[in-house]
Amino acid sequence: MKNFSLTLAAAALAAVLVGCSSPKHEPAELVSFTPAINVSEVWSVSMPNADGFLVPGLFDESVWVAGGKELVRLDARTGNKEWTASFDSPVVGGVGTDGYNTAVGLENGELVVLNAEGKEDWKSKLTSELAGPPVITNGLVIVRTKDMRVSAFEASSGEQQWTFQRNQLALTVRVPISMTARDNFLFVGQPNGNVVILDVNNGRPVFEFPVAQAKGITEVERLIDVVGAPVLN
Repeated sequence: MKNFSLTLAAAALAAVLVGCSSPKHEPAELVSFTPAINVSEVWSVSMPNADGFLVPGLFDESVWVAGGKELVRLDARTGNKEWTASFDSPVVGGVGTDGYNTAVGLENGELVVLNAEGKEDWKSKLTSELAGPPVITNGLVIVRTKDMRVSAFEASSGEQQWTFQRNQLALTVRVPISMTARDNFLFVGQPNGNVVILDVNNGRPVFEFPVAQAKGITEVERLIDVVGAPVLN
């Protein structure tokens, strides 16, 4: 197990606190800024019915984009299609890829994993829809579903290796929730304001720490879901 120092960027861990309108919750003042670089559009591609928690996948010189019942692999330099895969159900969670395996979640609750040529390797029925893009690391496809369950499957066979789950709160934020993998560790934001670090090999918690503390009286005021993706340095 490698030793490394971790610095969690506070801006990268979006602890979402949604409150009712009242004088004690004044909006933040707008800040003027000057762009550090100028950007220009190189190419664009339209996808049908892009509903759900759809995040493009990027690896090397390819981009994977889902929409409707399709997943498309594009050349990152030109936008040209390299292959297209079709499904029986709309894609609502994804895309996760390591360049060889690509995983998406379907509206019917299935996790589908494709090979580098866009052919289906295997699929598995999940307990609910995906809450964010899959993570592919250390030969595993790791997914998080809306019931707060984190599950790991062997990338080559689809055999489930482990599951981690905490009690689901009565009220949570419905936004894409990303996980970050580094070496043998998986960093997962929790709806209780904590970040838990899991051992990728067995799914056991290694460490857990708070990012935010609940304040207020109502359940809405006390929302402190940690969403977005943790950033490590």
